[in-house]
Amino acid sequence: MKFKAKVLVTGGAGYIGTELVKQLLDKGYDVTILDKKEKPELDSRVKYIQGDLQSAARCVMACAGQEFVIHLGAKPRIPESFINPDEYFDNNVTGTKNILTAASAVGVRKFVFASSSSIYGNNQTPHKPYHKPDPLNYYAMTKIFGEHLCKQYKNMFGLTYNILRFFTVYSENQPNSNTGGLMIGKFGRLAKENNPLTIHGDGEYKRDYIHVSDVAKACISSIESKVRNEIFNVGTGTNISVNKVVDIIREFKDVTVVHEENPRGYAQETLADISKAKKLLGWEPKINQVEGIRKTYKEIFNEQTD
Repeated sequence: MKFKAKVLVTGGAGYIGTELVKQLLDKGYDVTILDKKEKPELDSRVKYIQGDLQSAARCVMACAGQEFVIHLGAKPRIPESFINPDEYFDNNVTGTKNILTAASAVGVRKFVFASSSSIYGNNQTPHKPYHKPDPLNYYAMTKIFGEHLCKQYKNMFGLTYNILRFFTVYSENQPNSNTGGLMIGKFGRLAKENNPLTIHGDGEYKRDYIHVSDVAKACISSIESKVRNEIFNVGTGTNISVNKVVDIIREFKDVTVVHEENPRGYAQETLADISKAKKLLGWEPKINQVEGIRKTYKEIFNEQTD
């Protein structure tokens, strides 16, 4: 099989990275992963480099010979960013600087940076790429720094980039632990274990949930498009409340809920304006938000899917 271009995926052994690598391989790309995790079971076509983004030398090694870099590697989770802000800046800002430096040095064709809807904070919805950032937590601040670094490396070294602001990503395979889990997955696990679901506040805060497969497609569209040096939202353009998510779970499983105070650092609502991505990248999500979440819980609860 003749391979397409060479693509480095940082954080490629993670939740989003795993789906992205699969789709890249399906399209015939030559894929390398840079991740600090021990090497997992992988397709034999994938080259794996274990290393930390804080190691400039490791970043140079990983970027050598690459044509594209999709930079997913970062420390996520908003609550922990208040506890260990230095660790977040080391991982997400210094790490991004190191991989940008390496990508610039080897002359990659395009650098794709995975940013976050968290940077919008309490901006008016729908969120548009030109909205002024309103970070409510340290994690969002590190993503803003990353975006500015991309722009600076373009100005200083001519590096071509695109920035993708991911909204709330979900699937049946997402992390679901109490400490590192994401809500859709965590709620599914708790419900299967007959444990109550914890809802913050009144549960009416809304999120734009997007399936991980659509996020991966957006990343690939970004490297394949001739469009460069732009910022795009990666969401569905619709949102639902946490209470609605619980209603969907109750279609399959009786659950109880407990309410806690709203944590600091979270916006009341996220909603992506994806018109720019549709127009310039030719990308739009294929999975309807409510139906996608419903299908996800069918699979989590071992229900038969269509």
